Amino acid sequence: MTKSVDSMPRSRRTNPAIRLQDQLFVEGNAKPYEAMIGKQIPGLPGASNSNWVGGTPPALTGKPYLIRFWATWCSSCQDDVPALSQFVNSGGTVIGMHPKADTNDVLRVMKQTKLLHPTFVSDEDSGWYAQKIANYPSPMFPYYLLVDGQGVAVAHGLLSDEESGILAKYRELVAGTTPADQPSQLSAASATDEPPKQPVVTPAKVPEESEMMEVAIRVNYKNQPVAGAMVHPEYYGGLGGNEPTDVEPKLTDATGMATFRLKKRYGENFETKSFHVRVRHTDFCYRYEHNAPIENGVITLSLTKGYRVLVDAIDDDTKTAITSDIYAGDLHNGIWRRQDDGRLLSPMLRYDQFGNRAIGLTQIRDQQVIGFSDLVRVRPLRKQRQVMATKIPIHPPVMLSGELDSSVPRPVRNSRVMVVVKRALRRKSGKVNTWGPEWVDWMPVGSDGTFQFDALPRGGEVELLAICDDEFISSATAVQGMGMGITPGMFLGYLQPMKIQLGNENKSVTVAMRPMTSAKVRLLDPQSKPVAGANVMARPHHRWHSHLGQPLFHSLRSRDMLLGREPGPTYRESPSGITDENGIATLESIIPGSYMVTVKHPTLEMRPNPHTPHVRDVDVKFQGGKVPSGKAPSGKVNELNIRLVPKGTTKLGR
Repeated sequence: MTKSVDSMPRSRRTNPAIRLQDQLFVEGNAKPYEAMIGKQIPGLPGASNSNWVGGTPPALTGKPYLIRFWATWCSSCQDDVPALSQFVNSGGTVIGMHPKADTNDVLRVMKQTKLLHPTFVSDEDSGWYAQKIANYPSPMFPYYLLVDGQGVAVAHGLLSDEESGILAKYRELVAGTTPADQPSQLSAASATDEPPKQPVVTPAKVPEESEMMEVAIRVNYKNQPVAGAMVHPEYYGGLGGNEPTDVEPKLTDATGMATFRLKKRYGENFETKSFHVRVRHTDFCYRYEHNAPIENGVITLSLTKGYRVLVDAIDDDTKTAITSDIYAGDLHNGIWRRQDDGRLLSPMLRYDQFGNRAIGLTQIRDQQVIGFSDLVRVRPLRKQRQVMATKIPIHPPVMLSGELDSSVPRPVRNSRVMVVVKRALRRKSGKVNTWGPEWVDWMPVGSDGTFQFDALPRGGEVELLAICDDEFISSATAVQGMGMGITPGMFLGYLQPMKIQLGNENKSVTVAMRPMTSAKVRLLDPQSKPVAGANVMARPHHRWHSHLGQPLFHSLRSRDMLLGREPGPTYRESPSGITDENGIATLESIIPGSYMVTVKHPTLEMRPNPHTPHVRDVDVKFQGGKVPSGKAPSGKVNELNIRLVPKGTTKLGR
């Protein structure tokens, strides 16, 4: 039996070698389920067990049902939600199995995806990928087991398989067309097995052939073609160049070329003249080119060579070699490769202007971080272009614990804390010489308001943000102006997270919290009449290290990156609302601070921002405090009027 790997991340699916590796992974981990086919399944935990969330199992005797093995941090599990929602809405029964986690977090994700079904959350910690949940095998997520009305396992697999579907098999069981003693090896459901019982969505317009253009990307090194480079024109460049191309990466051929079919015009009818392009090759330095220009239908990119670092990890106390469980890497250059002797070999690294690079190692065993190295400076000689070998000691991590202050009512619900640990090599003057890789992590907050990070690298500066049940946010310092070379007045300010200096000892902190706010936005047309049915969204400015972003909205962990796993599902969406008949949209749970407010409507649009004329938004500073529910804007704080114009009557500038 061959299993599909279509539920794997796209970056893995596009590499044939990795795709085969993932396929073998799925096949190997499916063996425990294969052994269950045709046999009575283990009994489910009793309905009185407090580990059930999303309801308790209904009476299952005499009817088939689907057992779903999933996890909140599993992004591929979220991809199955539309098909599962259709299955549940049509009367299907789903029983969930989830590894050890905070039951409040599991319930929150279920409500967020609007897919509620009884789910048993294990209280046994058997690692990130639990091997068993309530006597059921669970070596991978997502995965599915189909059980007939007599409690016999009849099929297993992935919903994304291209083979005959597991949901189609379910319908056969309901119709009584397949005897229970004739199990089939079926793997997944196609959304087209039957007409969807949901509102029809108009498909996006497919560009006409005349609207497409052929773009070739040539990759070379010293004017010689480079074959086997992974090339990806991710976004359209130039004006409004945040629009994705929606094309898959390709490998360059023997002539160093990879060809793509892309739109001639994008966004607000902008002519395609450039792209943002990523290029990776094992023998060259990673390159990301902004606004790579097209000349006669070709983009030419030259690669460079740098140096590699070969690392021996040693125990800081015993000075003995550590040959397993050591990881290093970053988002740009990728993960370091472990050699047969246990040492780590870096990708090709670029020389910076000082000839320095700060590197750090992490020790992870059984999915848990148990050690870090301090930052080590690597300073290769530019002319040598050779592998630089070094030994790096590993020492135990430090712990950061704390609690939310008393302004947050207990018991605390749906709360989390996120941290970024920044480390740098500094000169004697104290100025930063070289930044090292950041460490990103998050943890849920207990009902008593406490949290604990068991493993953080010592000697760094922690930036901390906390959010609680969409009602409270950690207090932060408001800063006017950007100080980052961005046009003055472009934003009204931004928020800095709480900062904590980590030494070599464990530390405990109290996080000051403050209430979140709300706002009412009224949209008016050119005749000052209210605009109904428009989507209004507010995107906050948080300073996260040296960048602006929305870190509380994502589930990022450095551990996952080092282990080759994708981040979990989005934790929190940007505040948004739909305007009512009075043209008013209410935005709840806004973090006090400065925001870009955007509007989407079929026939109307915002004027270009006067400070950033290449985008259509407006900069707004929201103060703390709630807006009384049901009251129309009257010029008070957090009450905003926006006048729209017909689409096409104004043009974006530069």
